[in-house]
Amino acid sequence: HFPNFSTYTANGRPLTLSKVSGRLILLHFWNQPSAQFEAGIQTLAYYNDLFSEKGLAIVGVTRTKSAEKVLSWSGQREATWPQVIDKGDLFQAAGANAGPKFILLDQDRKILRQETNAERLEDFMAEILNRRR
Repeated sequence: HFPNFSTYTANGRPLTLSKVSGRLILLHFWNQPSAQFEAGIQTLAYYNDLFSEKGLAIVGVTRTKSAEKVLSWSGQREATWPQVIDKGDLFQAAGANAGPKFILLDQDRKILRQETNAERLEDFMAEILNRRR
């Protein structure tokens, strides 16, 4: 299981992992914009459009310390999901020394899958989210 955490998003809203609603929660660990970051954000935006109504929730986790930069970078790329600034413990818990890393959790925070490439998650998520509840 991924440890529960309570923190604030880059825009100042409280966020507690155990209260994130979704049948699946996709944590996206990233450091700063790069070619890998751009590809990951495009894929996540696609997943958000495709799966959010079926129960996918995405949370970005970054080491970038400036909330203004995080909001600017994510806003320019239409990353509408919450972004939290890690103080070190979340990256450590994820084993994410250098981003990007994607961790897929069920609603109980059980780790279902970990990837360094978001594109490898689509079929797996579709299989789960397309099942009847």
